[in-house]
Amino acid sequence: MRVLHVAPFDPSRYPPLIQTTKVCAAAGADSDVIAATPVRAPLTLTGTQLVQPSTHLSRVDLLRYLITGIRRAMRVNRPDLVIAHNYHGLLAAAVGAAATVPLVYHCHDFVGAPNLRGRLDLLLEQVSSFRVDEVWVPARERTEEVFRRGLRGQVRLVRNCPRRLATLPRGGRLRGWLGERGCDTRARIVARHGSIGRAHCILESIEALAWVAAPTTLVVIGEGDEDYVRACEARARQLGLERRVWFHPFVPHDQLYELLVDVDVSLGLYAPTEFNTASPAPNKVFESLAAGVGVIVTAGNSLAEEVVSANVGLAVDHRSPRGIGDAIERLIDGSSFAEQVKANAREAHLRELNYEHQLAPTVLGRLLGLS
Repeated sequence: MRVLHVAPFDPSRYPPLIQTTKVCAAAGADSDVIAATPVRAPLTLTGTQLVQPSTHLSRVDLLRYLITGIRRAMRVNRPDLVIAHNYHGLLAAAVGAAATVPLVYHCHDFVGAPNLRGRLDLLLEQVSSFRVDEVWVPARERTEEVFRRGLRGQVRLVRNCPRRLATLPRGGRLRGWLGERGCDTRARIVARHGSIGRAHCILESIEALAWVAAPTTLVVIGEGDEDYVRACEARARQLGLERRVWFHPFVPHDQLYELLVDVDVSLGLYAPTEFNTASPAPNKVFESLAAGVGVIVTAGNSLAEEVVSANVGLAVDHRSPRGIGDAIERLIDGSSFAEQVKANAREAHLRELNYEHQLAPTVLGRLLGLS
């Protein structure tokens, strides 16, 4: 059994792709990954056959590179399934993959803007989907978007969960890092991990910290928009919180849980600035639950409904620092409610919010014997 992943990005930065290769490996299946950009953390994809360019490519060269790699994989490795990630992966796979091999369109985020190029992207996506057997999307709202766009293929809701983690690493790494910077290692830790951008409500989270009693510290793990990071640091200084707000460097995904096990509450807030952030499906939320950490998410979407109904966290108005602060306090105050949320988070991960469970109904799940 062999699976080919077509990745028009750095696959070591995309947890759903990483998790799929891990689940495949555990089931005895091989994975080939064609990346269209240089891979920053190739060890994250240990066990896969990885193909990557030596430099970043233009849009046209990227598609050409992917199509050439797909056709070579078809001849040499003969995959049993092709998973095309995102729009450019779909375009390349629709052209390069053999018609006899099942094709999955794993759409992490939708493309399309109200301009000529955006309308062309929508048309090409629709045409390419005629070749697709299944479309995987990570949030309920996005299943409806598949139909609105007229895409073909059976739609599957595959949440961005980590694979089932029966055990967790020992804690201490994140608290040790904070201690090296003079922070109180007994402080309650509020964390946000992943890419850093203006839709991620980090400014609001810093302002929320002013409503949370010390010792509580906010740790943002990752990298991204450097101008936004500087604005966040400046706001922390204005509020006198510079010793309670920290930016931790990016860590490869296979080291993430060494940090998360030290966290008391995790933030998964998104400002609904466009369709994808208005229907969030963040892996960071499900990774936090796997570590037994309660989460705070933006209200008004299916993710929020699932978090609240499972009692694994709270949903808030992302524009309200006071509301965010109050939610943080509720999840770190040591009450029976806070402790129950942590227990529920871990239990939900082991029961259903893991990638084996999410993949079971899919074509890949059937090939791997997960269903």
